[in-house]
Amino acid sequence: MPFAASAAFLGMFAIAGLPPFSIFMSEFTVLSAGFKGGFYYSSSVILLFLAIIFGALVYHFSGMLYGKKPAEMLKSKNPSE
Repeated sequence: MPFAASAAFLGMFAIAGLPPFSIFMSEFTVLSAGFKGGFYYSSSVILLFLAIIFGALVYHFSGMLYGKKPAEMLKSKNPSE
């Protein structure tokens, strides 16, 4: 399962729009056009919200993927139970 967790974490990076993934180009294009066009306040707000969204995604995904198992979960020997 560590491989699946790492793959899900990489998927989260793709959803968040980090540089090696294609959605980063659209975010970068919008922000660079905003700053070049003189829309500094709007572009800064978008950049702030992107940082908040990225931090929230990392926080929730890391807890979900690498956190401790809840105490309420029962141990079973058969995965189909």
